Amino acid sequence: MTLREAGWGSTLSSLVKPRLWALLHGRTPLAAQPPADLFGSRRAQSLTRPLPPVPLALFADAARCASKSLECFLRPLSTCPAELRLRGTAAGLGGRWSELTAYNAIVDRAPPGPMVDAARAAGRFSTVALLLADMLRPSAAAAAALKATRRALEWPSRPRGLMIGLHVRGGDACTPDALSRHNRTCSDLDSYLPALKALKETYATADATVHVYLATDSERVAGAARRLERRGGDGFRWLLRSDVRRSWKRLRERDLNSMPQIEQQIKLGMVDGYRDALDAMVDVLLLAECDALVGKFSSNIDRIAYSLMSVRRGGGGGARVCLPPYISTDHPWCSDYSK
Repeated sequence: MTLREAGWGSTLSSLVKPRLWALLHGRTPLAAQPPADLFGSRRAQSLTRPLPPVPLALFADAARCASKSLECFLRPLSTCPAELRLRGTAAGLGGRWSELTAYNAIVDRAPPGPMVDAARAAGRFSTVALLLADMLRPSAAAAAALKATRRALEWPSRPRGLMIGLHVRGGDACTPDALSRHNRTCSDLDSYLPALKALKETYATADATVHVYLATDSERVAGAARRLERRGGDGFRWLLRSDVRRSWKRLRERDLNSMPQIEQQIKLGMVDGYRDALDAMVDVLLLAECDALVGKFSSNIDRIAYSLMSVRRGGGGGARVCLPPYISTDHPWCSDYSK
């Protein structure tokens, strides 16, 4: 399985297309493979080659997870023995441009069969959502972290009022340089309040408590939510983690562009990559437990969380999806950067 390591959300998002290809071609992806765009050519885009697994470079920690693989965070992606999953070779897809292969191209180039027919009938969103739900089942360590966070937050049990998941991105994705390279925007917490209020007015009963789970990578945003909660919450009961992942540091004062990207911060030892990935997994899984979502679909975290939420609403991991309410304040949903 080819794996592109950037932020953890990008890493999880990049699993879908190789997994879809493997299923449609009757292959079994075993473990993380070297990124295919490091070698090969555009003409080799639809070819395969045997590739050995490699440890996760950014998120691995041998002391806390000996395999240094995706299985530190996810349940095994196949039922093959551990020796084969973690140390055997697997068929890697493509040449230099394999990661830009579109969903439609994968389906159209696959050999005919019931899996291809099912993918076409389901459509892109349902296929991607069901694949993500199948792959993003937490490992024992991730499940323990999720359980501990739910307990610390006093996560409300059902029956409950409306639960809204809110993701507010900050940090390295919001530097002037990052914004110039990507079609995205970054906003303060206040700019999301109208969307929260619109969902409350539409879906909550008059006497119901409306909870908002805030997932953010910015202590500045978390601080704004705490101040709002102390003033009465503006009509909401806020659920805030006490261990927001980081206060983003700049290498040069007053230079927003001097903030290293997350992968650079991990390499420089400024951020614990294993802990960061585990925290991001917990955020995604808690967002997926909510009834509605507010965020920006320019973010992998938001798109993944909404996909998982739709499968949960459709019957909890079955073959159906049901679209829950959402407000994306920038883009429509898509499947990774090349659809």
